[in-house]
Amino acid sequence: MNTWNIAFILLFQSGVILGSECPRQCREIGSTPVCGSDGVIYASECEMKRRNCGRPTVVALPSLKRCVEVKGRSCTAFCYGHHDPVCGSDAVTYDNECKWAQQACATGIRLAHPGTCHNVTSSKGNCPNNCPPVRGFLERPVCASNGNVYRSECQLRLQTCGQKVTTASYIYCKSTKNCLDHCTKYYDPACGNEANRYGCPAKCKIWANETVCANDGYLYESECEMRMLHCGSLNKDVSVTTLDFCRPRLEKCNKGTCGAGFNPICGSDGRTYNNDCAFRVAACQKGINRAHEGICHNLNRADSCPKECPIPSPGDGPVCGSDGNVYPSACEMKKRTCGRRVVPVKKSFCRMTAYCDTNCPIEAGLKPVCGSDATLYMSECHMFSKNCGKHIFEVPLAYCLRGVKIGCKEYCSPIPDPVCGSDGKAYSNECFLGLETCRTRGKVRMDSTWKCGLQDNHFKHP
Repeated sequence: MNTWNIAFILLFQSGVILGSECPRQCREIGSTPVCGSDGVIYASECEMKRRNCGRPTVVALPSLKRCVEVKGRSCTAFCYGHHDPVCGSDAVTYDNECKWAQQACATGIRLAHPGTCHNVTSSKGNCPNNCPPVRGFLERPVCASNGNVYRSECQLRLQTCGQKVTTASYIYCKSTKNCLDHCTKYYDPACGNEANRYGCPAKCKIWANETVCANDGYLYESECEMRMLHCGSLNKDVSVTTLDFCRPRLEKCNKGTCGAGFNPICGSDGRTYNNDCAFRVAACQKGINRAHEGICHNLNRADSCPKECPIPSPGDGPVCGSDGNVYPSACEMKKRTCGRRVVPVKKSFCRMTAYCDTNCPIEAGLKPVCGSDATLYMSECHMFSKNCGKHIFEVPLAYCLRGVKIGCKEYCSPIPDPVCGSDGKAYSNECFLGLETCRTRGKVRMDSTWKCGLQDNHFKHP
């Protein structure tokens, strides 16, 4: 074996030559940045392997989070120059995600959304003076890059005028993270009130021998009816199973007979039952609720639906529909569900009215929450109870604490260990920078890019 072959084998075994692990070039378009275990941001995993050929100890971490957290590191990044823009929470458009990650490491910004920034409130010239009133189901809440949810895009621009806030994907806000960015609904309650129900049947044809048994133990006249009755309910995972599963309940419910007396009751399935006994048998078999006394209105007739509804008086209150959604009044429910068998049911059935009649506990250990009305509540229960049926949701506590004075530390060690602030000034140590961060309510943070031109005799002491 000659000298060259021996050298090649030794290099291979030592990890310097790793074959496919050492790519010569990497594709730029469509690359996804990664965080290396060495704390460096790479344009792609391929780029990480190329630059660390012979260093198998450098691996890609599960997410970019470790590299974009501001911890005083140098924020080294190897990014490509291709154009695949993303919008940062600072309302700046970055050429690609890698370049955003480098800035996120330095300043702590977040990713607002893919693509160029739009609807930005960076200048006061494009801010509205007021917004048209919207209420109830006309609301279209938007998630902003500051982590807050606003009733409309107009309200976002009005309330954050000049603050470099932009619209962001719903996933970046706690109260809308389960909403789809593009909602397609049978009808449109506001995305954000946990009533995003899709594919709900409007009405079902009744055919003979279509009875099905569901895994909740109840019988339904058809699979369509099963889906309709559970559309919007808290019990979402109901599916068809074998009839044997419901046999014990069927035997229990069919005991005895009901009289022919007529004292009608309307069930939450939109059907009228002759009397209380007939309703209880149906409730036993189907698990339906009592909607109200008397016959059900013909909800399938479009000509019986109201075209307009008066503004609800305080006595009317919100109405919980059997579709799981909340309506400002019974008239609004009939208008919005025209042609569907939706009837009023007890308030506990709907998420936004479940706490309306609840006496919330007052005890130690309650977790305070901030409502979207900028009010601090003792708990989520208190927030919903005091705003029965209203579109109030939890937002970050910082939204309610903006006007609260927070005491800042007054003493720091004089021992110098200089750091840079995001205001371009040098601070003698991290403690003094922390004082400024506290005083400015977080506006001044550590800048790891060292752009403040540190000089030993120019340290800032707040």
